[in-house]
Amino acid sequence: MTLNMPIAEVEANYVARATGSVSKLDTYRDGWRILFFMLGLFKNERPVAFFGLAGAALSSSSVLLSIPVFITYFETGPVPRISNRNLVCSHDAPGVPEPRVCGLLLDTVTRGRRELKRLSYLQTPGPGTLVESEQPIP
Repeated sequence: MTLNMPIAEVEANYVARATGSVSKLDTYRDGWRILFFMLGLFKNERPVAFFGLAGAALSSSSVLLSIPVFITYFETGPVPRISNRNLVCSHDAPGVPEPRVCGLLLDTVTRGRRELKRLSYLQTPGPGTLVESEQPIP
């Protein structure tokens, strides 16, 4: 779909499983493998969305963690637990710029890779065309 290549359906014969045979599939193991494969594809093909979601998750966790810090600050003045304040800052600092910038950079790489794939596809001779080293059949 991304290379705008022609596609066609090919019919395949379907045969039911032999009676008494056991499936080799494992629901949880295969499900996790499929999930991680899909996440990898999502990261490689849509890096801006993937890293944007990662940045949004870090920023929203920072907001959720900062609520008790702000409540303590408004009630007592200074925040006695510096570790909580540092945790909030450490979540928010990388959550704002870094994942989004990584996503934009990787999106540029992905677009270039797609363009190279498309150019390589366009250089491949189609079926029925003669290659320079071949002679026509009389």
